[in-house]
Amino acid sequence: MASRTLAEPLPWQHSILLSGDAVAATRRLPTA
Repeated sequence: MASRTLAEPLPWQHSILLSGDAVAATRRLPTA
């Protein structure tokens, strides 16, 4: 989840809050 207004803890299970640049943060996510 990329958001400028949400804060952890997120209300959704298995969710990760991305901080900073959304594109760069997405590239750092592990792949399954």
